[in-house]
Amino acid sequence: IQPIVENAIIHGFASSNDGYLKINLDLIKAKGLLCVAVEDNGSGIETNTKDELKTKYGSVSGSIINERLEILKKKFKVDAKMEISSSNTGTTVQLFLPYILDEI
Repeated sequence: IQPIVENAIIHGFASSNDGYLKINLDLIKAKGLLCVAVEDNGSGIETNTKDELKTKYGSVSGSIINERLEILKKKFKVDAKMEISSSNTGTTVQLFLPYILDEI
């Protein structure tokens, strides 16, 4: 989550004095996933395609995140993934991560 929050701060706040960062957590029990959404109001990521967007997002950090998500997919057998939406009014990155509940 940390590199996504860093990118939101750097790029979201760099383009405005009124930058904001919103982090939302949702539990999707039916799929065994935790959705972490990080949203900023920056100028967005300029790309031509969704594949290019995934490649450009955070370049090295994006690659590392995707590698770790693949490991989580295999280990926990869930649809761990990263979804990115961007426009000229901001960027939202959603991470879908597996979770384990400790039962007492």
